[in-house]
Amino acid sequence: MTEEEFDKVLAVNLKGTFLATQLFCQQMIERKQTDGSVVNVSSVSAKLGNIGQCNYNASKAGVEAFTRTVAREVAKHQIRCNAVMPGFIDTPIVETVPQKSLYFMDS
Repeated sequence: MTEEEFDKVLAVNLKGTFLATQLFCQQMIERKQTDGSVVNVSSVSAKLGNIGQCNYNASKAGVEAFTRTVAREVAKHQIRCNAVMPGFIDTPIVETVPQKSLYFMDS
C-alpha cells in the first residue's frame, strides 16, 4: 500500500467523520437544541485488524476512539454520540478484499 492510499482512506473515514460530527454538534450547540444524536459508522475491523487493510482498520479504530471522546465532550449539551460497528457484510466491495482476509472473516 502506498502512503497516498493510506492517507485517502483516513481522509474519508476518519476526517470525514470528524468534519460531519463537528458541524452537527456546532449547529446543535449554537441553536441550544438538546436531545441530539450523532451515529458514526466504525467497523468490527477496528477490533480484528484484517490483513491487508491496515489503513481501513486504523481509520475505523480512530472513528471508535473519536466517537467515545466526542460523546464525553458534548454530553453536557444533551447530545449523544455513538458508533455502530457492523461486521462482515457480503457486498460487491468484498471482491477487492484479499483472499487471506476473506478466510478469516468467514471463520
